[in-house]
Amino acid sequence: MLLLPAPLRRAATQMGDHMAALRTLALTLHDVAAAEAYARAHLAPPDYRALLHLVLEPGPGREPRWTDACYLITALGEGSWLSHDI
Repeated sequence: MLLLPAPLRRAATQMGDHMAALRTLALTLHDVAAAEAYARAHLAPPDYRALLHLVLEPGPGREPRWTDACYLITALGEGSWLSHDI
């Protein structure tokens, strides 16, 4: 399992909010691999969809991150997490 660097791990823990941690890793730091590792460590597989949704709909003024979305779909596999509505 990929471990987050200590400063990021502390920041994510202090946030106590998984979506904020995912947003910081994937969108602010542009480190979707770290966001994937965080999701694997802290979320149940059905909740991985939140990360995919985040990169596809990053918010006002931001473009969808198609490359990151493809990476996540490949990295997280074809599990049941993809079979539900996003």
